Amino acid sequence: MKFTQRSLEALVTPGKFPDPVTPNLFLRIRGTGKSWYYRRMIDKRRVDIGLGAFKRVNLSAARAEASTLNGMNNSEFRQFVEDRKKKRSESVDQCRHAEQLTFRDAAKMFADWNIEVGNWQELDKAHRVFNGRMRMYVLPVIGDCILDEVTPALVASIAQPIWHMPDTVDRCLRFTRQVFNWSIAKNLTSISNPADRTGPLQYLLPQERHVTKNRGAISVAELPSLFRCIYDRFGNTASGRCFLFSVLTATRSGTARLATWEQIDFERREWLIPPEQLKMSENGSLIVPLPDIVIDWLASFRPDNASGLIFQNRLGRALSDSMVSRLIKDSGENWIDSSQTAKLGEPVRPTLHGVARATFRTWAQDDSLGNDKRFDPRIAELCLHHKVKDIYNGAYERNEHFKRRREMMTEWAAYCFSELNRNV
Repeated sequence: MKFTQRSLEALVTPGKFPDPVTPNLFLRIRGTGKSWYYRRMIDKRRVDIGLGAFKRVNLSAARAEASTLNGMNNSEFRQFVEDRKKKRSESVDQCRHAEQLTFRDAAKMFADWNIEVGNWQELDKAHRVFNGRMRMYVLPVIGDCILDEVTPALVASIAQPIWHMPDTVDRCLRFTRQVFNWSIAKNLTSISNPADRTGPLQYLLPQERHVTKNRGAISVAELPSLFRCIYDRFGNTASGRCFLFSVLTATRSGTARLATWEQIDFERREWLIPPEQLKMSENGSLIVPLPDIVIDWLASFRPDNASGLIFQNRLGRALSDSMVSRLIKDSGENWIDSSQTAKLGEPVRPTLHGVARATFRTWAQDDSLGNDKRFDPRIAELCLHHKVKDIYNGAYERNEHFKRRREMMTEWAAYCFSELNRNV
């Protein structure tokens, strides 16, 4: 692959890509994040050095840095690595001994560490969500507090004003707990974690129970009508096709938006999704069986010499989540999740996630359709890439479980298309 600044800006396929011009220079793509790193073997040991995010370090700058490192002999490179480690350690020590380390400082160091070790990519979704929750809810309350002086009562004061937003509360407290756990591990503080919800904090949080609010879905009976509506009104657009593909494969929006033509095996009628494209990446890769009707539909808009993203925006990049998820609202129909609406007493609009995942799961056991007699609940969980707690460990995709999944996904696709006058 030829490296140019423009071609790399358009590249969105997850993976590691070596620069054909500069030895030891790689571009890594994880999710929506891109970053440079330098790799070299020293004493039969691989050493990786991060060179910065692609947004901040362009191709020429990365090549210049890699060329400088390539110009070092082994002894010089070892010293460079040691100096780099020492500088980072001294930075931590300075904060540790300053006795003025604030929670804001610790949160910044925690984020930098996650990027350094590869848990996050700079400004990827995980990094942005962490920064956003910290900036909006956590740092205004405890950001300027000395780390050793943060108490469970102070942490509770983060949650109290936003208790009506349970997901936000859970995220803020989880991030705060993680910052303290990391700080304890790095000897930045010796206090007990004040954000541990099994400790004193549990008695300081509001006692009102949250009303569980799931993402809006659609009833099984209404699903074919919604599918036909999106197909008729947006079926010739990238966002509409991505919406339909997500529903047909019962996958999350992010997974569908990053699908590539190379991942589709038209002969075997399968979609191989790599772990990094899945939310539950620890469950391994996922092979999604594609029914004939889905294969024919994909073939109907497959370009000649198809490669790269299946669903692209005008710049050839991955679609944003909002471009796909807003289609239900933009359809002009008043779609409502009747079950959630009755539970919460206010209208709840269906979401793509709810339609593709929750409606599929309900359909799989719908007794009015007889699916409770035909389909094993465990197979439905495997279709959703959920971990099944039995002897099946997910490693054998082409056994009876895979055949049963193909049968289920074939019936699901037929049901989705059931109100269309044509097959594709």
